[in-house]
Order: sequence, then structure tokens, then C-alpha cells
Amino acid sequence: MNKIIPLLLLLFILCPANAQVFQITQHTIDIKIDKDGFGEIVERFYLSFPNEFQLQQFKKKYEELQTDLDKWSLFDERFRIHIGTKDEIKPGSGLITFNMDEKFLEIRYSLINPLMGKNLDESTGRSIVFELNRWVLKEFLQGELYTIPKNTTISFTLPAQATVERSDVFDGATISNNLKPVIKIPGGISTNTIKIKYTYWTQIAPSFSLAYMVKDFVENTNKETQTIVLLALLVFVGAVYWKRKSLGGKIEAFIIKNSKLG
Repeated sequence: MNKIIPLLLLLFILCPANAQVFQITQHTIDIKIDKDGFGEIVERFYLSFPNEFQLQQFKKKYEELQTDLDKWSLFDERFRIHIGTKDEIKPGSGLITFNMDEKFLEIRYSLINPLMGKNLDESTGRSIVFELNRWVLKEFLQGELYTIPKNTTISFTLPAQATVERSDVFDGATISNNLKPVIKIPGGISTNTIKIKYTYWTQIAPSFSLAYMVKDFVENTNKETQTIVLLALLVFVGAVYWKRKSLGGKIEAFIIKNSKLG
């Protein structure tokens, strides 16, 4: 009997250490919408571990399960996709990674169906009106209400050529008009409808096009490339300014020489 008690104590101490112990502190769903209403979805599950040992245990579990979504769901049912279904994932788009430094598990995927549907009645030759398809957030339906958990946020990043009005988005969401409009649904809300509508401009004026060209350049290039282009532009402008008198004289001489009145 005296030998059994120490053994039980040892088992009591070791069992928690071998178990997977962690908490999901935050869940983010970032959806990048393209010009046709399709979306790339990135879900991140930010984790908290009681100690370094549990973190290493989770890393081993990741190395074991890799990108098998079914096995992750069996390991912990919270690790699943929340937009669409597994059968709707576009082939070759699924990827699961674990970030050791920031301690989050990331599930990245795209769906074969568009997340935004075209409203042909409100569209014109210059623009297309898109609306959020009802099935996109069905995972959050509880009865007749959409319920977003407190630790979950959902963001929709729209194309640069899109514009969105406050009246076209339900009150619980926020809108940020940066290089690309971003609609964010915070956690801890419950509502019977989630309305998202925006206009995608297919034909824009030349000056408007230039503005979007600048936006795309700033967004899709790194700072080093931007610096090189800016320096090249400054050199070109400086050279033109330095040679302005010489160029002006040559242009004036050319006009006089080729003018019928000269």
C-alpha cells in the first residue's frame, strides 16, 4: 500500500504534463475579396500555453497533423473552417501553418464559389453592385440570429476599385477607407441580419485610374522598390529643370524654323 501511493502521486504529476493544454485567446477571420466577388480566407487561432513544454507539445502535434483538416478537427473541434464547408475549398488552396513566435495556428483557403453575389438590378455599364451571400456566415447562425463570439473578429478587404456607403453595411460593423475599403465585424454581437453591399467600378476616368495605379503601386511593392522609383523620378525632374532653358530654346527654334509665318 505504501508503494502504491507514491506511484499514484507520480502519475498525477505526469498526466497534466503529457496532455495538450492550451487556450484559444483570439480567433480572426480575414477575407480578401477580388474583383469578381471570390475570396481568399485566412483564419488564425491565437493560442496561450501554460509553459514552454506545452508549446513544444503542440509543435509536435502540428508536425504530426500538418495540413490534414479532418485530423485537426478530431484533435480539437474548434480547429475548423468557419466560411463555407470543407467540400467547397478550391483544390490546391488549402494550407495550415503554425507560427511559433506569435503562437497562432493559421488555416488559409479559397472557395470554389464567390462570397459576394452580383446585384444585376442595381448594376450599370460602369459599375457592379455586390452583396454578401447569405450562406457565407451560416456557421455563426444560432436559430435566427447571427452570433459572433467575443474573441472572434471577421474582416472583409474589398478591391481598390470598390466604394462602400455606411447605409449599405449593417450597424454592428465598422468601415475603414484606406487604400482598400475594409469592413470589420467585431466579436460579441448578435443580430438577425448581416448586410454588406458595395459598388465595384469597372470604368473610371483617367485621373481616377491614375489614383488607383498609385494605390496599387504603393500596396504591391516593397519600400526598397518605392525608394528607387522615387529617386529615379526626382533625378528625371531635376534634369528637366536644370536643362529647361536649353530645352526651351531648342523648342522655340524648332517652331520658328517650321512655322509658315517665319
